[in-house]
Amino acid sequence: MRLYISILCLFTLFACDSGQKDTQEKNLAAEVEYIKSPNSLVELTQKYKGYVLYVDIWASWCGPCMREMKPAHGLKSNFSTSDKIKFIYINSSDSENRWKSAIDVKNITGVNLQANEDLFKDLQENYGLTSYPRYMIIGKDGKLINGDASRPSDTETKQILNKLLKTNNT
Repeated sequence: MRLYISILCLFTLFACDSGQKDTQEKNLAAEVEYIKSPNSLVELTQKYKGYVLYVDIWASWCGPCMREMKPAHGLKSNFSTSDKIKFIYINSSDSENRWKSAIDVKNITGVNLQANEDLFKDLQENYGLTSYPRYMIIGKDGKLINGDASRPSDTETKQILNKLLKTNNT
């Protein structure tokens, strides 16, 4: 009888755990938003006017980019109750398969887009993009606050974003 109860308890435990994992995966999938690449950073900021934007420009082959994805999860979790901030991930040099695979493997939630040629050129010519990773902070008014912002792992990043969220004029 004890053996039967033990087996039943184990079965129930695994069945419940599996259901929770499925629910977590569904919730995670809902947090990944793919958008078509705009032709410029200004076009992107206009789409999200009214939000503070933390922009991460990355590539899957970039070691520092990939190492910052885990701290980025922690940073995002600090703002999970705010509906006035967007985390935007711009991939600028991977194939579509490699890009989407990296999003799945690294669990990159938020707004994801693969830069088209025009956006990549805009980032290089107008914002000095020459290396990865690159982070930018954009105010609620769509204006660039910092074109070379601190990384997600830097405690300063959270402080800056908190300050911007409390300010009405940005």
